[in-house]
Amino acid sequence: MKNLNKNNNFFLKKAIFISLVILFLINLINIYSYIFHYHGYIELIELYFSRDNNITNPQRAFALILAVLIYCLFLTIYLYFKFESLKNSYHNLNKLNKIFIMIIFFLFLIHLVSKITWQTGSVFENLYTEDNLLENFTVLFALIASYNFIKITTYIKGKFEKFITLFTSILLIFFILEEISWGQRFFNFETPTLIKEINLQNETNFHNILNKHFYKLLYPIFNLKMSLFLFFSIYFRRNIIDVFKSEKYTRLLPSHKFEIYILIFYLLIFNSLWHPNGGELTEQIFSIFILMYSIDLLSILKFKK
Repeated sequence: MKNLNKNNNFFLKKAIFISLVILFLINLINIYSYIFHYHGYIELIELYFSRDNNITNPQRAFALILAVLIYCLFLTIYLYFKFESLKNSYHNLNKLNKIFIMIIFFLFLIHLVSKITWQTGSVFENLYTEDNLLENFTVLFALIASYNFIKITTYIKGKFEKFITLFTSILLIFFILEEISWGQRFFNFETPTLIKEINLQNETNFHNILNKHFYKLLYPIFNLKMSLFLFFSIYFRRNIIDVFKSEKYTRLLPSHKFEIYILIFYLLIFNSLWHPNGGELTEQIFSIFILMYSIDLLSILKFKK
């Protein structure tokens, strides 16, 4: 059985390495073609990447293709070097965490199928309407996590740690209020005229009071920040301890068992740009992560006490 697992791991790492080489070559070909065969390059992307066979902004099209290829390249590099570590971190999760990882996989699958079969009035569109079951669970998970962070303050003594914990709880309350449009979903009050004129969904909340182009970048930027936060919290924990000469600044950071969420939030960057309701999936998965993180931190502090 062990030999079979070793063979499977070797095959997967080999496949990842081959994918890495192929992506690197495609990146080089893409850049070379744009620089030295510009007109042929534009004709090619007009033929295969434009619905009306017309590219009005070739520079933007090239930048988008390059960004996607670099995104995939970084993903493949990460998988190649951290495949074993990610696998071990998943196996080290408790049953509850593993169940939620499977739920996240299921949510990703729904998103993929919904993108392929998306149409107005479909069952998949209804999954992402306001006040649906998934959004209610998002609010519930965030509420439990906020309560857990308040409880965590009773197990820590440092003023800085207490401040960070309470601040996180307050941010989650703000997140919940934004999700329910500050009670508008429950009490059905009218959106003030001033807010309605500048809100993308005509609701009483802040995160929709944005330029529509910037709004498209809101969730990708958030997912990138979460991925980087977890990346440095987990892989550079020792460096943080060395800099501050103390472990107290790392006690609240996510532990190594949450390593798989680095990959999850990284995948969400592309999904939140690609899917018409990619932001909803980000909110759902973030609520799962913050709930699991708060439960894990609370249990660790309880045990130490």
